[in-house]
Amino acid sequence: MPAAATVDADDDLVIDRGSAVQKAKPLQVINAAIPLATQAEAEAGTDNQKRMTALRVKQAIDALGGGGGTSPLPARVDFIATEGQERFPATGYLEDLEPPFYMDEAAEVQLNGQPLNPAEPDEPDYVRVVEDGGTYITVAQDPPIEAGDWISIHSQQLSAMENDSILKRAVFSIGKSARDKMSEAFALDDIPLGNDSTDANRLATALDDGRRNIRLPANGGSEDGVWRFGSSPWRIEPVDGDFDDAVESKGNLTADGTNTGAAIKGLTIFGDGPGRTQVRQDTLDNYLFSMNCMSEDPEDNFDDIVFRDFTILGPCMNNEAISDGVRDVQHMIAAFGVSNLVIDNVHAFAPAGDFLWLANSPDPSKVRYNTNATIMRCVIDGLWKNNRNAISVESGDGVRILMNEFVRLTKIGWPGPIDFEPFAQDPVYRNRQMLIALNRFLDFNGGALCVYSAAGVYDLPASGFTFTNNFVDGSAPVGETNNNRCLDISGSGEDSNQPSNIRVSHNEVKSVGQPFRAIGANGVDISDNVFMDCGSALLGVNGAIDAVNYEVAFNRNKCIRVGQDNGAVILAPQRHKRCEMHDNRLIDCGRTDGEAGFAYLNTSATTAGMSLRNNLVYNDAGLMKVFAGNSQGDSVYAEGAAKKGNELVAGAAFTGADSYNPPISPAGANATETLTGPLTLASKASTTIDKPVAGAKVNMAFDVTVDWAPAAGEFVIAQGVGYDTNALRIVLFNPGSASITIPSGTVITAIERA
Repeated sequence: MPAAATVDADDDLVIDRGSAVQKAKPLQVINAAIPLATQAEAEAGTDNQKRMTALRVKQAIDALGGGGGTSPLPARVDFIATEGQERFPATGYLEDLEPPFYMDEAAEVQLNGQPLNPAEPDEPDYVRVVEDGGTYITVAQDPPIEAGDWISIHSQQLSAMENDSILKRAVFSIGKSARDKMSEAFALDDIPLGNDSTDANRLATALDDGRRNIRLPANGGSEDGVWRFGSSPWRIEPVDGDFDDAVESKGNLTADGTNTGAAIKGLTIFGDGPGRTQVRQDTLDNYLFSMNCMSEDPEDNFDDIVFRDFTILGPCMNNEAISDGVRDVQHMIAAFGVSNLVIDNVHAFAPAGDFLWLANSPDPSKVRYNTNATIMRCVIDGLWKNNRNAISVESGDGVRILMNEFVRLTKIGWPGPIDFEPFAQDPVYRNRQMLIALNRFLDFNGGALCVYSAAGVYDLPASGFTFTNNFVDGSAPVGETNNNRCLDISGSGEDSNQPSNIRVSHNEVKSVGQPFRAIGANGVDISDNVFMDCGSALLGVNGAIDAVNYEVAFNRNKCIRVGQDNGAVILAPQRHKRCEMHDNRLIDCGRTDGEAGFAYLNTSATTAGMSLRNNLVYNDAGLMKVFAGNSQGDSVYAEGAAKKGNELVAGAAFTGADSYNPPISPAGANATETLTGPLTLASKASTTIDKPVAGAKVNMAFDVTVDWAPAAGEFVIAQGVGYDTNALRIVLFNPGSASITIPSGTVITAIERA
């Protein structure tokens, strides 16, 4: 039997019953196989064998209050009153209704479509009663309620909210079937705005409903499509700096969206891309987003928080005037106890304070730990260089700042684009294990990277920093310098201070006031960078605290036209010990007017602790006048600066016969020994020379030089140590495979190590 091309409603179908062959219409066959659901069956939703027509679907949705799904949670419930009725529901509780109804404090109650006022101090229009069994309302009216009056409770408040009450917010109820999909992206503009002027209540509602993957659609916000949020650091603010009675806010990203809710574990807020989704920081008095775990235990931290793919418009888009007090405390994103924070592809413009503040607490006496934060692919543009910093870290362990662009940032006198600054004398205020890589810093004030580890105030140093493969352009015109620097480091300046272990390498830096500034630093390695058209690097600052720099290394860098302001590639106005400047290439360095030029200039009026070795000078412009100078600026060497292997490769020679590698000048405890006869040392053999030296102490270290021109393959290792009071022992060791002979008349010099 051939197949029919089409089947019409009036066609007859063959029904073969085995014993008889009969005919039937198509609808008869359908009704027999899948019967039509009745209206009652559709509304009940319990029969999975019946079919639903469009009418039945509408009837079921209407019966369910439009919520859909199984056991929906309605946004509204209606009662038809009896004469004089005051209690709704008349018996039982709202939660007992089918489906159950949950009434929030923000709900609105209407009588015959007109809102009732719950806030009358003496005679409120209605009262929300909460008992152990559930919730109901009482409505007292004058004249009393008549039979047939309509009482309606809306779980979503429709009237304007009071800005000072976070509890007065919208509640958007959803069906349980939707709750099963909380991990899916939820568009925040699906929540009606009502009469709110910002989107704060929308966000609170979504969080309270369990939404953890929240999308901010382009043009979906409350202000001509721009989203607006805000969060206060305080529920009860401190008075005149007194924090005793102040109460912190938990921020606006808690589990229920209120400033007292639980810390969230797992939240993503994202847009449709920078420029498309725009978010405005609501007021100068608020953060945009804030999180405060209110606990000293990192286990209580907010965790796994992600912001990505939107633009933030700060409060200073039009260069609004900002007081320093506002600039110091008003930030876009504030984290007080957050783990695993990610900010990705967010573009922020015109902040008042910081783009990101990883802090301890708004209350400086409280302790919070921030761990594992990643800021990547962001653009932070201050527009006017009138904000505080871009990123400030008071408490941070494991912060990664990667592939960002920092532009037009920081008012003069404030730290700079990135500021790591432990806040108090406590081990928990820590900055450790930081990676800053592949970023661009353009046209800024302060330091591209600031590390304040002690500075005479903080006991614990920041430690474990890597600043690598960044591009830094301070935008100063050629021949001028600016109020900025690539690196700004401050520490306690104590010899016992723990080294900071800061590594600065493979960066390209141009047009900044100083390549680096170190005040009391300990353990800094600045190597393999290119510095171009900059002022002098500073080991200390005139007039600053008397802090000593320890073990600052400036090695293998290429310096092109550096020292344009003071003339020195490295200017040392303060004491420094065990520092070194090795294997650098210095090209046309010195003041642009030709008045002064130094590779290293010690103006501290104290013995220098600097090793200058194997630096190559290209002096075609004739700007360098003295390789290493003292406080007078015209000496051919600086006291205590050990020099070896430095070389003028090209260009004008310096003043002085031995400008590059002059003899070491005696300083501190020192001694010389002139060999009265040849000294032969067999392979792997050593000899000692003991001498009285005024000022020597047990275990005092000495730098020893042997004024000897060895043959190819010959060398000697010379060391000196104080072995008793006023007694020095010099050890000479031949590490080679053949014996060596040091000739008579050779001068051996030992100087106390700086």
